[in-house]
Parts: sequence; structure tokens; C-alpha cells
Amino acid sequence: MAEAPPSYEAPADAKGKGGGGGGGGGAAAGAAAAAAPPMYTKGAITYTYVSACQACVYLVRSDGIVDRSSSGGKVTQQMLPPEGSKYVAVGADSYASYLLTDKGVVVRTTGGGKTSFPASEVRPPPGLTYVAVGAGPVASYFVRSDGVVERTTNGKISSALEPPAGVKYVLVSAGMTNSYLVRDDGVIDKVRGGKVVASLSPKDATTGTTFISCSDQLTCQNDKNVHGAHANYLIRSDGVAERMVGLSTEPQLMVPPAGKYISASAGESCSYLLRDNGIVDRSVRNGTVQKEMIPEHGTLYIQVGAGQSASYLLRNDGKVARTRTGGNIASVMVPPTRQEFLDQTKDCSIM
Repeated sequence: MAEAPPSYEAPADAKGKGGGGGGGGGAAAGAAAAAAPPMYTKGAITYTYVSACQACVYLVRSDGIVDRSSSGGKVTQQMLPPEGSKYVAVGADSYASYLLTDKGVVVRTTGGGKTSFPASEVRPPPGLTYVAVGAGPVASYFVRSDGVVERTTNGKISSALEPPAGVKYVLVSAGMTNSYLVRDDGVIDKVRGGKVVASLSPKDATTGTTFISCSDQLTCQNDKNVHGAHANYLIRSDGVAERMVGLSTEPQLMVPPAGKYISASAGESCSYLLRDNGIVDRSVRNGTVQKEMIPEHGTLYIQVGAGQSASYLLRNDGKVARTRTGGNIASVMVPPTRQEFLDQTKDCSIM
């Protein structure tokens, strides 16, 4: 279900005012949301997490169901979690996506969002849980509660990446060429081919500055090739984003016009950087901020998922603004109740 796009007039105090908090787009589930007070109506179903890929978007709901949309911002499928659990996060990719449950189990879906239990479930070793997921076209990564990251291809665990002694991995971003593992000591390990090829610290930063998150990465495929995001964004505790292009090892430093960057989502032709004042900067090639996206009066953006033909901005009222060309808001997605969805799909099936 969707609302018409609202008028996006800047609140008087929206610019130049920070709110605090941290996190990352798909790479840091829910962390950015802590920076903004929720505006949920009591008893209402809300969206709590978004993850987009080339083919569709997955929207996690407060009741633990995932709404999947593959057509013009309309919910085309509702994905129910395993009995007794709720979905809390998703790592989306066009080939296979991974849905994380509140029990620390991962559910793998391919072929239009189809799942079956327990065949679709990926379970961690006994006594452990999965706490974060990242889906990629070559390999996907699951962060375990003990700080180890497991690498999977075709839904099978192929290897495990151990962090340095006394350190834990906490977040992950899976990509076409490079994947990034965020450590709890503020260093990011760059991974290629399932092996750590570099350990990155903030560039030209003051003492004590650390990395807090990394952009999730969109992968796109056409009849000629498969390609990943043009650039990735490593987010620092001082609010600066380090923009990494391709195989380059020299970052471009992006300083927000106000507040701090706290997360990002990297797309094909544009990317979105979330600031701690609830505003999103839309970045195009060369790191130019093409548009400052200010949410509807009284709300804040708390997470972003960049897709190919549309991107999705989660607000702290539990609704999702859907963008189209040039970052313009085309509609606002509101989660339908289970009955509303069933009635809608029943009506569509009547010829």
C-alpha cells in the first residue's frame, strides 16, 4: 500500500543540526534508528529495515514478516519467517538474498523470494547465532556472535574469516570485487576472494577516529556483464565518509555540509549517504552531492537502500519513501496488514 508523495519542505531546524548515533545502511542493522526517536502509532505495523537489489526490495516489518516488492512500489509478496521467530534484517542480492531472524538463523531465498523450512535455513555452529548478513554476487557473509565471519557460496559455508586476537567482526558489506568487514576496534578489513587483502584505518584523521560502518553494495547484471557499485563508502566516527572507487587504495574524503554521516548505500549511478540529522545526501559520480533529501516535516530518515531503478529511504515513522529518477520521491510505502495483502492478491487473481 502506498501514499502519494508528500511535499518535502525543510523543517526550520533541519539543516545544520545533528542528532547523534551511528550505524550503516544495510551493513548496520538498526543502529542508525537509535539516533532518531520513533514516531510509531501504538499498535501499528511499521517498517524497521530495508535492503534493495536490482530486482526488488525487501522491507522488514515490526511484526517480523518481510514485504517483498518487485513492481512499482507495490508489495507483491509477504514472506513469513520460520515458526516462532521474526525477521529482523536482510542482505539482498539479485541471485540470492539472506534473511536474518531474531533467533540468529539465516534464511536463504532464490527464485522470486521462495523459501521452505527447514531446507532454506542456514544455522550457525551450536551455541552461536548470526548477528549480521551481507549478500553479494560472488559470495555472501554472515557475522557470528563470537565475531567470526562465515563466507558462503551457493548457500553452503565455504570458509570462516577469523579476526585478529581480541577483536570481533561486527558488520559486513559484500560486493562484486571487494567486500568489507568492520571490526569492533574501528578498523575495516578489505576482503577479496575470501581472503583479507588489506586492513584499513581512517586516512588523515585525528587520533581516536575509527570506522563505524560501510555502505552496502548494489550489483547489476545485463546481457553483457555483471558489475558492482562504482564506489563504496567507509563511514568514520568523525562523520566523514571515505569514498573508495574500484580497486583504488586512495580514498576521497567527503565531509557532510552539516552533522555527521552515519551510514550509506552504494548504487550503480548514484549513492545515498545518511546524516545524523535525518537528512540524506544523494551522491553522483565523482562524489558530487547532487541533492540534499529532506524528509517530510517532523520525520527523520534512519536507513537507506539503493536499488537500480528505485531506492528506498526508511523514515522514523516506519514508512518508506521510494525514489525514482533524480532522487525524486515517487511514493511513500506503508505496510499493509496481512489481511489487506491477502485481499489484494485475491482480487488480482480474479480474471
